[in-house]
Formats: sequence, structure tokens, C-alpha cells
Amino acid sequence: MNHLTDPDQTKDFYCSQKFWWLSVDLEKLKTMSCCAATPAKINFDHINQHPGDIFNSPEMIAERQQMLLNQPVASCASSCWIPESKSQMSRRISMKSHLPTHTATSTSPEVLHIIVGSDCNMTCIYCCKYYSSAWTRDINNHGAYSVATSDDRYILNDTDRVIMKLSQKDIKNNRFNDSLLNEIAQLVESSNLKEIVITGGEPFLYLGLEELISKLSGHGIAIKIYSGLGVNSDRFQKEIVKLSKFAEVQLIISVESTGRLYELLRYGNTWDRFESNIEILKQHDVPYSFYATVTNLALLDIDDFIKYAGDIAIVWSPCTDPDFFAVNILDKITKSTLKNQMAHYPLQLQEIIKNLSDVFVPDQKSNLNGYLKEFAQRRSIELNSLPPHFVEWLEQQ
Repeated sequence: MNHLTDPDQTKDFYCSQKFWWLSVDLEKLKTMSCCAATPAKINFDHINQHPGDIFNSPEMIAERQQMLLNQPVASCASSCWIPESKSQMSRRISMKSHLPTHTATSTSPEVLHIIVGSDCNMTCIYCCKYYSSAWTRDINNHGAYSVATSDDRYILNDTDRVIMKLSQKDIKNNRFNDSLLNEIAQLVESSNLKEIVITGGEPFLYLGLEELISKLSGHGIAIKIYSGLGVNSDRFQKEIVKLSKFAEVQLIISVESTGRLYELLRYGNTWDRFESNIEILKQHDVPYSFYATVTNLALLDIDDFIKYAGDIAIVWSPCTDPDFFAVNILDKITKSTLKNQMAHYPLQLQEIIKNLSDVFVPDQKSNLNGYLKEFAQRRSIELNSLPPHFVEWLEQQ
């Protein structure tokens, strides 16, 4: 059964993000209309002929037209159509982007998402080569992971190997870099942007962060930097001092667990360093909130995280790929605990985990078990931060 065409699997194929979200990857020279869509090469011919109109390339207009005709856009398959076909929470549903709001195929972005590069010290357990140079090194050093996925996230190709050898200076000196930065500058000057989002990798490892922020600031547009705080505290302190002069800057911290479980799920950082960097933000009065990626593993100790967060705002986001991180792939003890606590959780989290009781495919459980063992073996770590009842359940046939 084809999830892209079967109306019984996905009832509609509209997503408003195609009409107002623009992601630009400075390292890979790609764009996405939605941060979770499959990236596409930037159409530099269109940019050269139509400066400031990167958001309305022929390819992007064609995708919007497909949506208005209720046709599935291929670039949205892994992030939305596939999880929705399995009754899982997708990004578009969690953000209520399935509700029709835009109808013009030629439009102006409201959110500009800049991916500054993949440099990152962390191999977060749900992440992959697309967003972390540490993940790329892992696969380069140990080979492809044995688990099957819907994409090539755990396999290196020739392009990945080329990027791995490039320095930030090499990327900055790329003949397309100035053209792309000029295009971004024109967007900021002339469009109806409401928000600028900066991600990596780890933005605080990007050498041109202050320079980039200075080009984006001064227009009354909120600038949100997403960070995993996997940075040496001395370096982080220096960068925060530089950025604290920009009133528009807000920090969004990627985290969804605490203590030893945090160190597994966000491998490459320590809980002590995470807390140290949070203290630096407090000392310099830099506003911050949390962005929590909801996987089944994060739910194993979610109460402690909610308690730790306290009054700090949290945006909850479902992890839709790989599918073995789905929230329903959990043991009965954990599910029972979550159901008993459900009413006390934020509504956004409740919506994501409401399908806890859904039946899953046996391969999802075995893939999770195999992946965790391989992940731990490559890093010479134990999985003793996971509850024993969960580990025992994973081993059961």
C-alpha cells in the first residue's frame, strides 16, 4: 500500500510551512521549505536572474501548487506522510500546519532558518550525519550502521566525505557563499520576516557567528539560536559576551532529559558542562527556553526533566525518523507510568504521546535494540542509564 497516494492513509497533503518557512544550508548549499523536508540544491540560476527571490524558485512554486491540488510532495515523505500513515505524530500536525492558511504559490517567507554548518561535538542518539560532524566521523571510522532506515543517515556517500575534509574557511571561500549571503541579506531587508532561526551542527562552533548576527540584527526581527550547549564553557562564555549586545538574540536549548540519561541521549556532552553553560546564560541575562525532541528513550525519565525545567518554557517536538524512536515502542511498565502521569503533562506533550498504546511492528523493537547496542559499542559505553525493566524488555523476543 502506497502511503503517498492512498487516501485512507493520509487524508490531505497540505502544509502551510511550504508557504512561509525557508531553510538555507550555508555548508551544503541547499534549501528546504520546512526544516524537516528533504533538502534540494539551491537554484543559483534563479537567484542570479531574480535577486532576493530565493523563496520562489520554480521548484518551490511547483511544490506549493501540488499541495493546493492535494497532491503529496515527495520532499515531505519521511517527516510527515510516512509517520502519519502509521498514526504517529508528524511535524505538520504538531505545529497545526495542516490547517489551510496560505494559497498564493508565489509568496514571502515569514521564518528564515539558517543552517550555519554541521560542526558539532555531539552525537545525539536520534541525530545523524546531516547535522553533526561527530556523527560523520563515527560512520567514517566504524562504517555504516547495520540498522535499516528510510534514508542514508547512517551511510557515508562521496559528498559527505568531501564535506568532512572541508574547513570552515574552505566553505566561506566557496564561490557561491557570497551570493548566498547577499541573498539572505536582501531577504532580511525586504521581506516580511517575523523570525530568524540559526542552527547547526552547533552554532557556537561556527567561527562567523557574531559577524552573521550583526548582518541580521537591527531590523526588529527575533533571532533564535538553537544550541545543544556541547561547547567548552570558556569558549561559550566568550561567545555569549559577544552576542549579549544584540537585543534580538534568544537561545533555544536542545534538551529533553537530565543526568546520566542526558549523557546517553546527548552523547558528547556532560550534564555538568550543560549546567555550567546554563549558568553562563543566567549570569549574562540571555533569555533562553528549551526544545525537547520526544523519543521513546526521552520518555523513560521525562518527569525528572519536567521538574528540572520548572518555569522555563519548553517546545515539545516529535521524533519521526528513524521509526524505532516512536513513542509507542516502550515496555508495559513505562507505558503504565506515563499513562498515570499523562494528565499532569503539558498539552503539547500529551498530544505527542497520546498513541502510546498503538501496536508497533516487531522489526521496530529489534532495530532499536540492535541500534542501541551498536551505538554503545562504538563509544565504549554501557547502557546502564536506561531502566533495567526497559533493557530486559528489549531483549525479549
